Amino acid sequence: MANFKDYALQYVLTDEQAKMKSVVSKAAADIEESRASSPVLGLWVQSIQTWIDPRSRADDLVDDKEEAESMGNILARSKAIDFLASTLEVLDESTLRPDQVKMLAGFFGSLFNADHRAGITPATKALRRLICMKSFKPSLGPEIIDNLTKLGEEFRRQAPLTRLEVYILLKDLVEDEAVNSELQFKNGATSGFITDLLQMCGNERDPKNLMMWFDILTSFLRDYSPSPEASHEVFKTFSSYFPISLRASATPTGITAEDLKITLRMCFSAHYRISEHVFPYLIQKLDQGDAITVSVKVDILQTLEDCLAKYTHVEKSIAPSAERIWNSLKYEVRNGEVEESIQGTLKALRTLAARLDGDSLKTFTQLVLRDCLEDLTNPTYTSPCGKLLGGVYTASPAAFAIVVQTLIPHVKMCLRQSKSAAHKHDLVGILNSVLSARMQHVTQEDNRAEYGVDQIELTSPVVTSVFEDVYLALWKENITGTDATSLKANVLKQVVKGLALIVEQEKVGGQILPWTLLCTETTCSKVSQLLSQIILESPLAAFSEEKQFEIEDEAVKSLQKIATAYAAGFVSLVASAKAKFKETNDPHTLELLTSRLAFIGCSKPPRRVGDFHNFTCLVGALLGEIHDALHNGSRQVGAILVAAIHCAILAFHGSLPSEESSGALLHLGAGWADEVAASYPSLPQVDLGQLGDWQIAGTTPGNWSDNRAELSKISLFVVRQLYRRVTVVSDREKALALDSDISANSEFLSYLAAMTTFVVRELSAESQQALSLYQETVCLFRGDDEISGTLVKDHFQTKGYRIGGRFDLLGLLQGILQGLWPTSLSEMCGNGMGLSLAKQLLESGPGSEIPQQKSANSIVCILANKYNRKAEDWPALVAVFTDKVSSIITNTDSSNLGSQLRLLQTCVAFAAGALLNYDKQVSQLVGKLVEIPSHPTIGLYAAREFSHILSPREALTPANHAASKLLGKQWAYTQLAKPMFEKAAPFSKEVPEGHNYAVATMDILKHLPFALYEDDGDSVVRIALPALSTLGVGPDVEAALNILLQFVEHKPDVLKQRLNAVIKGSLDLVNEAKGGKKETREDDVSGVATKVNPPVYRKLALILIACLPLKFEERHLLSHAPKLQRTLAFSCGDPVREVRQAALRARVSWSSIN
Repeated sequence: MANFKDYALQYVLTDEQAKMKSVVSKAAADIEESRASSPVLGLWVQSIQTWIDPRSRADDLVDDKEEAESMGNILARSKAIDFLASTLEVLDESTLRPDQVKMLAGFFGSLFNADHRAGITPATKALRRLICMKSFKPSLGPEIIDNLTKLGEEFRRQAPLTRLEVYILLKDLVEDEAVNSELQFKNGATSGFITDLLQMCGNERDPKNLMMWFDILTSFLRDYSPSPEASHEVFKTFSSYFPISLRASATPTGITAEDLKITLRMCFSAHYRISEHVFPYLIQKLDQGDAITVSVKVDILQTLEDCLAKYTHVEKSIAPSAERIWNSLKYEVRNGEVEESIQGTLKALRTLAARLDGDSLKTFTQLVLRDCLEDLTNPTYTSPCGKLLGGVYTASPAAFAIVVQTLIPHVKMCLRQSKSAAHKHDLVGILNSVLSARMQHVTQEDNRAEYGVDQIELTSPVVTSVFEDVYLALWKENITGTDATSLKANVLKQVVKGLALIVEQEKVGGQILPWTLLCTETTCSKVSQLLSQIILESPLAAFSEEKQFEIEDEAVKSLQKIATAYAAGFVSLVASAKAKFKETNDPHTLELLTSRLAFIGCSKPPRRVGDFHNFTCLVGALLGEIHDALHNGSRQVGAILVAAIHCAILAFHGSLPSEESSGALLHLGAGWADEVAASYPSLPQVDLGQLGDWQIAGTTPGNWSDNRAELSKISLFVVRQLYRRVTVVSDREKALALDSDISANSEFLSYLAAMTTFVVRELSAESQQALSLYQETVCLFRGDDEISGTLVKDHFQTKGYRIGGRFDLLGLLQGILQGLWPTSLSEMCGNGMGLSLAKQLLESGPGSEIPQQKSANSIVCILANKYNRKAEDWPALVAVFTDKVSSIITNTDSSNLGSQLRLLQTCVAFAAGALLNYDKQVSQLVGKLVEIPSHPTIGLYAAREFSHILSPREALTPANHAASKLLGKQWAYTQLAKPMFEKAAPFSKEVPEGHNYAVATMDILKHLPFALYEDDGDSVVRIALPALSTLGVGPDVEAALNILLQFVEHKPDVLKQRLNAVIKGSLDLVNEAKGGKKETREDDVSGVATKVNPPVYRKLALILIACLPLKFEERHLLSHAPKLQRTLAFSCGDPVREVRQAALRARVSWSSIN
């Protein structure tokens, strides 16, 4: 038979958790093996008799009981009982029989009265396990609670963790449904057990324990049916803690003051039966005025709102207190100054009005109207009064219907009598709030079944009357006249906002369709025309420029709302804008107008027509205008209109639900362009000279999930026809060329390429491949046209792609190529197309045309980055650029330096793309690039080009699907930067090669994270320090300063032995750059402009100086202090503010060095 005494002794004597767990596991296994026979269970319980028998405790040790306790009996006794509790924790739940559970519950329950010092925690632990046993009978619950309450005053003396165990046990029992039934059957409505618990736990102060205690009281009020007296006692207990706060403690519990507030708030809102105590109590607290802080007031308001929201039986619990609540809360808004408490009050009022209905709601709203309407005539209280009324009529459709019938006529009367612009502003604001609330009530589907929503239709006459009586009258009054004050401008802004709201209103109820507008077609059209005047005719000349912009911005927002509700208004606006295009000669005005049209019509889909109605109308109109502009030779206007289409696409794209996807998936066949043209007759086909009718709405899918793909399809159709419009097929050159209407370097091509990149990159890789967009890179959407009787795409496929000496199309080519996924571009790899393109760009580049050179470099960069590394011609492509770098190194002829430098730029662009997606093939190219700074004539310029290898490029961003490897920068550092460390020494102007390599090294390191080169700190600092005094004022020294700042911040020990050089170099730089201004210098060799910004260099040098006292001991800096103080004092008078600030910080930092 199992020796449980031995197990108990081992458990009591050990402190090792693993051994204790092993012992109880053995004991539990023996009990389970015996199938919990009574003899075995008895031996198990008796195994701890030695420690719990009072006579044994006294006789076996010493006579003096206190001395015995001090020798460890309490701890031993507690561990002995814990042996039983821990055994129960690992014992299977189905092992014990009901009688055994009852016996054990009685045994452990007796310890609450017999052993206050040692038995409470383990006994509670054991009981928590027993109530989880399958054979536990709910009738034992009341007995366990009775035993717990025998602790009485002793409960307060227990440790907080012991009390927490008791609270958890109580919570588990009180919240158990079966135990609940037993407790209510035994105690009835008197709930006697709760009285004992209130006496035992009523003085709890520990935060964790309070959380559990409040949960218990909440469960009792919510799940039991106590008498009014018992409920009142519970209320008095938890309300004594209100408002609750939390003192800072040396031993944080993880419980915040907000946690306590929320849990206590749940007690107040637990059940409506305590409402007769709660509302008077909270109102009495709130009415203390300045005696309570803002945070306490907000807590009271939140508690009140929680009770109003959760109490059931509204007529019994809330309605009797409604008037008293209103009389207290109204002053919080009427006279309130703290926004937080005002918002809390309005939320409580809104909840109160939302819970009332029928006669109680009518009584309450009449009370509110009676108190508020009189205040509307007083400008001081108009705004607070409007907030109070808004808190009521926004609560429910029924409340809205009752309040608005009286409110609107009264506001109209006040407007007629008012002479103050500020007063009118507040009154119109109230009407705007009413219209917003009506829109919200009408458009919420849930409200259609609620009481009161149909009554909103009864308010329609009084609502629609505000257009003529209020908004139109105030429009005429404020839009004209010479007394255009700031206050009148504010009134006009409110009127503009209200005009949009009146158009947005929809009808409800009866047989009328729920999406029919409330106002007539005439009214909607008139409003649209009025607001269109603001952005088309500029009738605001009398107002200040600032107010003009404010009113115009409000008009744009309002027109956007109108375009959403009343699409015909947007069509009318676009028609008026088209006439304005022809009258406008100012590019800025045209840009502003077109961008506003894009926002108005495309940032939100219309409600009553197809989602793409406004978008296609605007884009169709803009395409027609582009056609006319190009035909008339107005390339700048055409460029602005292309940018406007791009804005429209971006605006519509921004309105789509955000989602993480790999792009829009299109299912398009070979004739997809004809399908789009048929679906959207409003879109012209400018490449075919077919302008169509932009006002005709096309078919659109009704499902939102398709709109992303639909937008991509329409956008691609627009891009396709614009590409075809600006290009022609040249039979003589056997290549594509620009149309004669277009200038090679015009903004039109740049804007079109940027839009194309966005459209293409939004497509999924599958869609790009299905559409063969890699082919369009060279065909420019003219693949189905003919060159000498052969399709363009077939001609390029068989004869190879020819730029034909015309580089003016490179921007368009880049626009498509830049947005392709690497998998889509892989179709150009291995078949010679990509290799041929790169060779032509390298061997016969665009010459001195800078925009085209940038496009050529970008194309080469993209090819290098996205080219399929497994393609057969990838090594050949890398070899082309490697050989070109080699030829540059060996060519010392100074007669064609400009050409050499442009070739180098192209090779650097290739390296930039290749390094981000590096592989072993790139190593040879990188090795050759490392040799470039030693070139005798272009070495310095070549060194500065290294900055562009790792600098951010638009073509290499994740948005453009650039291929990137995680260790790309580490590889670049080891292969490109480190080999140049030795070459950069000796570093002086007398040794040009070292000077060039130092510049190259700095320009690479400035784009790398510090963690990559911190281990090579000595080598890096040996290069960066001489740069301060050798490189001179220019961008090269800026990189050196930033690198040194990194070392001072993260690894100052590297500079400890070099402080003299750091300080001397910084001072020399401050003095050398003194008085210098931002300028642009032209390189003598390359002719390329270099930006020089001396104030930046002075600031960085001063920041470096300021950091030194924070990182180094005073003894290392003391000798430099006098000279530095003089320089810093002089720098405090620098003409540049940021430099002065840096000098002041440095002076404060060095003031302690004395």
